[in-house]
Amino acid sequence: MNINWLVRRGLLTHGRPDLAAGLRDSMIELVARSGCHEYFHPDTGAGLGSPAFGWTAALLLDVLADDRTG
Repeated sequence: MNINWLVRRGLLTHGRPDLAAGLRDSMIELVARSGCHEYFHPDTGAGLGSPAFGWTAALLLDVLADDRTG
């Protein structure tokens, strides 16, 4: 989630709101499906590591609160 958050910020900064929007949707869906885990399996999206990871929750809240396109 943390790398996705950084990539999304970069996409928005560099004029790619279309790609940022898709990444935002994927991030929200991942947490909705698997929970706020420390990290996720890259192929299946299964939550791994800590099952109640605050950093993931904080980044999701930031993405949800960001009113920029994407």
